[in-house]
Amino acid sequence: MPNCKVSVIIPVYNVELYLSECLDSILNQTYNNLEIICIDDCSSDNSLSILQDYAKKDLRIKIIHNIRNLGVAVSRNIGINSSHGQYICFLDSDDVIQSRAIETMLDDAVKKGSDVVVTRSIAFTSSDDENEKLRVQRISEGLTIRVKKEMKVNSSNFLEPIDYISCIPCGKLFKLEFVKNNDIKFIASKFIHEDMGFWIKLCSMSPLITFPNKSYVSFFYRQRPSSITTNPNNRKIEFNHIKAVIYDALKYIKNHHSKFEYKEYKNELKKSRIYYKYFQRESNFLGKLTNIFSVKNQYIDDKKYKILTMLGIRIKHRIRVSS
Repeated sequence: MPNCKVSVIIPVYNVELYLSECLDSILNQTYNNLEIICIDDCSSDNSLSILQDYAKKDLRIKIIHNIRNLGVAVSRNIGINSSHGQYICFLDSDDVIQSRAIETMLDDAVKKGSDVVVTRSIAFTSSDDENEKLRVQRISEGLTIRVKKEMKVNSSNFLEPIDYISCIPCGKLFKLEFVKNNDIKFIASKFIHEDMGFWIKLCSMSPLITFPNKSYVSFFYRQRPSSITTNPNNRKIEFNHIKAVIYDALKYIKNHHSKFEYKEYKNELKKSRIYYKYFQRESNFLGKLTNIFSVKNQYIDDKKYKILTMLGIRIKHRIRVSS
């Protein structure tokens, strides 16, 4: 196997409890030709000190300091622009990667000429709460690779990687030349589910996606109950962020394809599970609530009003009643 350099991109923000475990998992890789780019996003805890201690011990670690808190998406873009490897992989600073992961993915990429190598990820939690464990188990099931075979993506099979391969960038190896030549970037805003837009953009550029072994687990995806994506009170925020991320991806496709191709990809995306889950189903749900509460029932107590406001439903002619 050629001695290709792999750039590992790790955005870091307030993860002092988990950062050492993450860095140890990278430094203990069986493949050594690594460039480890850690982007400190203005952490207010001891994360930066931990990074500096590790950087003194291992010269492969490079620390980039954001001048202000920019979010994970922009930090990853900075990592892409700063990479010097032939391949890149992403790792969240509270996650863990299996010791042979990079060697396994790189071997597959070199043998097959892959633009993207995909391996399986498993979610995990430190929580003892049974409901949290069940939630994490469902997430792991969603991370299973369900495509039948390796593929060269085009408009006719575009839905397969969108629907049946998890969009999270961790647990994947990307050819840097493919990413840079096609100007594929994360949305430049502090949005959750930013990885969904990156994956849609990448799949629209006809990558060759391969798998060393669909059952091979390379990446362990930590779930924290305090995360914005796990807080049910943030449903409206999540919906608005996903809407912005998908619109940004469609704008990218429009700018990089003919009008005919753009229409094809857009129509395919409307058939996807993503679109149904976050657009059609959500719109139907909000529409039903609006019909129930905005006209037919003008007498809305404070509890109902708070719920509807959180969901983004505007209430007309409200007559306030005590709860």
